[in-house]
Amino acid sequence: MAIRRTDQHILEHDPQLKRHLEQLGLKTLREYRNWCVANGFCRKLDKKDRQRRQEVQHAQRKTAVATMVRKRREARRPLHMLLDLCRRNGWDNSWSPAVQAFYHLSRHPMIDGRDLKADLSTLETLIAHLIKCKVRLLDGDPYYPALGQHPGNTAIEALPLIVAYHRYWVRPLRNWKPTGRTPRRQFRELLNHLFVRYGELPPFLEQVWLAGTGERQADMRRLYLFLAAGNNLAYYRAMPIDYTKKMAHHFMQAPRTISVEQAIRWGEVKGMGGDDELAHAVVQSRLAIDFQNYKFWNVVLQWLIRHPEVDHARVGAIIDYLHFQRFEPQYVLTGEGRPETGAPREPNLTMRGRTPETLRRQVERWQATSQERFVYRLHDWTPCGVAGYELLEEDAQGELTNWTIRELLSSKAIVQEGAAMGHCVAQYIGECQNGDASIWSLQRETATHKSRALTIELCPKSRYVVQFSGHHNRSPTDDELRIISNWTRAAKLQAVE
Repeated sequence: MAIRRTDQHILEHDPQLKRHLEQLGLKTLREYRNWCVANGFCRKLDKKDRQRRQEVQHAQRKTAVATMVRKRREARRPLHMLLDLCRRNGWDNSWSPAVQAFYHLSRHPMIDGRDLKADLSTLETLIAHLIKCKVRLLDGDPYYPALGQHPGNTAIEALPLIVAYHRYWVRPLRNWKPTGRTPRRQFRELLNHLFVRYGELPPFLEQVWLAGTGERQADMRRLYLFLAAGNNLAYYRAMPIDYTKKMAHHFMQAPRTISVEQAIRWGEVKGMGGDDELAHAVVQSRLAIDFQNYKFWNVVLQWLIRHPEVDHARVGAIIDYLHFQRFEPQYVLTGEGRPETGAPREPNLTMRGRTPETLRRQVERWQATSQERFVYRLHDWTPCGVAGYELLEEDAQGELTNWTIRELLSSKAIVQEGAAMGHCVAQYIGECQNGDASIWSLQRETATHKSRALTIELCPKSRYVVQFSGHHNRSPTDDELRIISNWTRAAKLQAVE
């Protein structure tokens, strides 16, 4: 007891020594003395700054080497490591993000938003079979490379989810053998063997197992299982919109690179008689994530199909304008100068009697005067809690480029963003105030020029990057996609493909 009190007294009166122990990851002087002996340093406490720096550097090198060894072991035998994690408990911060997520999901599986009892036995059986089959699908690399290391984007993280739904398996695991050579083909074959009763499902449906465990993802997995059982999507009761068999047919033929929600809109447009160009334009609009007010938007889609002369590059702006006029509440000043929410500008807006030319003029006039319709400084809100991002890069010629991603926290900032980018982000002001959406701006700055690159929409509740677009809704460049990927990985977000 006396030694313990003496050690405590020493630490209380020597803050530099106490800070030195913290740098080494130690708590007591006994641990420190033992560490010094084990690592070849003097046990005395009174040391010069140079000696303590050497100890810290040694500890850092030792930690780095241990981390490197673990990562090499993990890279050499990834499946065997996963098998070991099914058999024992223990956490290591040096694991890759994918392995950490695997460990957490294996202990806390979820299905339909409910925590389940961990089924480590079935998970172990699955991994052992994959080892026996010498699969290549669990290398830990991002399944969708463009999205980077965002949560869920590896086949490793999908395994606990697949096991959580094992009561839906339609064939014995032991009968599965891979025929494809690529990791993605092997993963698709495994899903089809376990879940799909007839034929194969479209490749874009694989993403429901690679997008995390949120409520939206659970909804999409239920849709997957409904289709996997051989059912027609037209009979799926949880569909967000009315669906016909023709729409369901086109849903199954949707491009492999789009999301499930986008495929729902794709099938709707194609099933109603629209062409591929119009379907592409619609799935890039807000309708790909917003299924409310279905009957009104169905009429709008019918109007677009009847008027093929409408520039498909303007479809997103048309939809934004119609949403703003019919559904977005007005913000007005009371007699006391306080902002108050009023009714939408045209709550009874219809498409009856509208021609492409008149609608084009209305949209252009609305975009040109959007800044004038908002009272600045009336509408601002608190940050959503997601970290921004900044990256300074230097190219081969020594030119510096600074990338920044920052949240827009006022109606003024959002309106200015829309005016500068040539699209209508202003309709999201109400959703930002309510915490249902968050708008971000990716900007690029060089020694001679500063410009806005992308506008980004984020759902704060699910931490899901819903969409992003450049000037006049152009698609992002490879560099911009890389910065978005870096941000989603650093901020632990989920990203749209």
